[in-house]
Parts: sequence; C-alpha cells; structure tokens
Amino acid sequence: LLSSSLSLVTSDALTLIVDITQEEEWRLFWAVIDEEEGKPLEERTEENWAFELLFLHSGVLLFEEQSHANAILNDVHACYEKQKNSSTENWRGVFLDLLISLLSFESALLRKIAATLFKVICKDLDSDGVSLIMDALENASKEIESESEGEPEDEDEENESENDDEDEDEEEDEDSEDEDSEDDEEDDEVEGMQIDIPNQDDDSEDIDLSDADEEELKKEDDRLGPAFTSLTQFKKDEKAFKKEKAVKKVKRVHFQVKILDFVDILIEEVGFTAATMEVVPFLLKLASKPSSVGPLYERILSIFKGLFAMKSEKLTLQFDEAKKTAIPELQKVILKSTNKKIQQLASQSLFLLCKKHLNSPEPKKKKRKSSAGKAPTRGDDVCEVFRCLLDDLLGNKNTRVDKNLIFQLVERFADARAPVALLVTSYLTSDSSLFAKMQAIAILQRVLAFADAPVLSLADKMLSALGVLLSKLLAADNPSPHHVRECIKLGIKVSAVAQKLESPAPALPKPTAKALEDVLSSDVAMKYNDLPNLAKKALSAFAG
Repeated sequence: LLSSSLSLVTSDALTLIVDITQEEEWRLFWAVIDEEEGKPLEERTEENWAFELLFLHSGVLLFEEQSHANAILNDVHACYEKQKNSSTENWRGVFLDLLISLLSFESALLRKIAATLFKVICKDLDSDGVSLIMDALENASKEIESESEGEPEDEDEENESENDDEDEDEEEDEDSEDEDSEDDEEDDEVEGMQIDIPNQDDDSEDIDLSDADEEELKKEDDRLGPAFTSLTQFKKDEKAFKKEKAVKKVKRVHFQVKILDFVDILIEEVGFTAATMEVVPFLLKLASKPSSVGPLYERILSIFKGLFAMKSEKLTLQFDEAKKTAIPELQKVILKSTNKKIQQLASQSLFLLCKKHLNSPEPKKKKRKSSAGKAPTRGDDVCEVFRCLLDDLLGNKNTRVDKNLIFQLVERFADARAPVALLVTSYLTSDSSLFAKMQAIAILQRVLAFADAPVLSLADKMLSALGVLLSKLLAADNPSPHHVRECIKLGIKVSAVAQKLESPAPALPKPTAKALEDVLSSDVAMKYNDLPNLAKKALSAFAG
C-alpha cells in the first residue's frame, strides 16, 4: 500500500499540496523499514516484527492526519532506537503509550494492530507499564465525570418543572371541582363592579389587522425578526452542543473499553501475577463509579469472568506477597462499597487467592509459629484473610459485609471451618451486641452443617460459650423465644455432628446443663411449648 502510494505521489500525474516525501519523518520511516527488511528472517525477533508493523501502519497515517502521524513516527523511532541499542530506559513504556494513543483513532484496523502488538510486549510488562494502562483508564473516567457534572442539575430542574406542572394540574382540578359554585359568586361580583371603558363610537367593531398601518406592522416585524432569529439559532446551537457532548462521552467510553481489551489480553497472556493483580482493585473501583455503565461495566464483568475461570497453572501470585498489596485493597472494597455486585467480585477475587494458596505445594522453609506456639495452618491463613470482614460483620452495626460471604467461605474451604468456628465462638462470651451474638450462632450452625472432625474438636468451647449466652438470655426481663430456640438448636447440632462422625458425644458443661434445665421452668417456656421439648432433647442427646 505504501509502495503504491509512494509511486503515485512521485509521479507527474498529481500536483501535491504537501510533498510528504520531503518530510524528515518520511525518510526516517523508510530507513527503518529498509533496515528491518534487510535482516535475515532467522535473526528477526518478535519485537522487530512489532516495530516494523507499527512503523508501516503509522506511515499510513501520513496520508490522513499528517501532523499526528509525524508525532507518532518520531516517538516510534525514538523507542525503536532505544530498543535497538539495548538502552536501559524503559522503551516498552513508550511503546505501550503509543499503542494506547492508537486506540483513540476511529480506524478499526489500527485498534486491531494495537491489540496484536500489545500481545508481543505484555509478557515483559512491569508495574510501571500496568500503571500506564490504569492511568489512561482513570484519565478517561475523570474526563467523563467532569463533563457530566452539570447533568444532574439539569435533571433536577426538569424534575422541578414537572413537579410544578403537576401542582398546577392539581390546582386546576381543585378549581374545576368548585367551578359551578364559584360561577354564581363571580356573576354577582361582576354585576356590582364598575368598569371604566374608554369613550368609543357606538358602532365600534373588533380590531382588524387589515385596518392597521402597513408601515407600522413592517417596523414591528423588523424589530422582532432578529430576536426570533437569535432565539432559533440559540436553540440550534444548544442542541448541537449537547449532541457533540454526548458523542464525545460515547467515544471516551469506547476508548476505555478498548483499553480494557489490553487488560484482558494481559491477564490471559501473563496470568494472575503480582503485576496483573494491581489491576483488579482498580477495576473494582472503576466499575463502582456512576460513569461506569453500559458497555464499560459489561466489559469489566467479562474480564472478571475470565479471571475466575483461569487455569491454576496461571495463578503465579505468591500468597505472602498478596497479603501486602492485593488483599488489603480487596478488603477495603468489600468494607466500603455499597454496590453488591462489586462486593461479590471482590469476594470472588479473595476466594481465588485463597484457593491458589491452599492448592500450592508446601514450602520447604520452616513454618512460622503463632503466639500459642502452634504453627498456623493454611486454613488459619485463609481465616486471617477474612478476619477483618468477620470482625466488621459482628462488631459494626452499620456493616456492609453480608453474612453470606462467611457462609461461602466455610462452604468453599474445609480447612478454614475450624479456625472460623474458633473465632466466632469467642463472640458468644464477648461484650458484643446481642445481634452480633445471634449472627455468630447462625455462622456456627452453618459450620456444623458440614460435620467436620476439626470443628467437633472445639465442641467443649462452643458448649461452654453457649451456656454463658443462654444464661444471659434467660436472665433478661423479656427474653426472645427465637434467641433461646436458636441457642438450644446449636447444642443439638453439636451432638448430631458427633453422632454422624461416630464419635462419643462431648461432655455437656455443668453451667450449660443448668441453663438448659432453667429453660424448662422459665416463663418464656410457658408461652412457647416447643422450647421445653427442645431443651429436653438437648439434655437427652448429651446424656446418652
């Protein structure tokens, strides 16, 4: 294509307004192409092919947008020289910046070329390169938000005008209801009014424009004409401005979607590494913004869908490294976001990291020990990831953490059930609210539903804490039958787990046995007949 164009512009068939063959960028461009084409095929690397392809397509721009093409070719040439001379400067960052700039063009071919070339360099992309992608997304998002700042006010004004119209309609309806009765009063008032009417001949008629002076009417038309013309033009300009603003917004959204294609390629080619993990919290924040709607939001969801379906061999991020960077950011999203979908994506990302940690081979280095002298298991590590979320759920009355998140945790990871049960049991005897204690009861019931031996080993602690809570409930002035009922059911479930695992029933602590006996004679048991039956069932289960 370029060779044919070159032969055309150098012929006498055309008179050139601007001779691009005399441009410095054009000579540099062909010098690089000749240099690359002169290399043996076996010596050419993927990077050589990438640069040649980028040079060729940038050269096509010389026939469309020469000023822009010259700037791009200069940058490409500078980047090419750095790569060719093995410069220590980060030429990949410059190359990536060029590829991002190509996404702003309307040409679908250029965008496709940019995506193809990105695959070549993404495997060696570092944190700085990933930051370039995120910065481009952030800048586009800020531009959309800045242009949308005035839109809510316009909507409010429209709503106010609609409300005013509704009020006027209501007033008209109210007036029409009393119209008949008011007509009579108005007639009486009109009869008593004295109206001053200018002196006119008896044979006066209605005003007829045909009787008006034509010159006066013409002067009036000349006076009002410019005003109507200006008003019409103003409305046209305002409509054109809004249309142009909407088109710009759509283009920026599409530009973001194309950058997200780079993110998708990066995750697909590189996997779940420390570099790519930096993108995940940023994508969650981007998706939670009001401007992230439609195709942008759907594209982010599709990236996460591909991420969660990734094969385990591509999950190369180390858990210890993730605890310092990625995990705290994901925890913040879950704690602060009001968007349930965003919270779920962050939760799934945490689950993915925990799954990778549980399935990875055991390290050869000596395990660290906890304060109790026992080396923490991987189940302890997983529980620690969700501990701040669990603490917020049970300790913050305005929490945004959903209890189902902890349910999913114990369902997915058997190794984490015992550590979660131990942590939750401590809330039964703490100074937390009654609501938090009942949330803890519900979580323990869910953990016991899986009948795990490690969880059963905590039966003594659970039953002791249960006895303390049940005694406090019965000592209250007006104990809730629901709370008493759930506590007794928890004790019965502990016994059922022991029976299912064919283990001896754990010994029932004396305070807990006394609390169950107190239920039989309590006032709340007098009103609710099922409570004495449940208490008897619990006592007999442990007696056997």
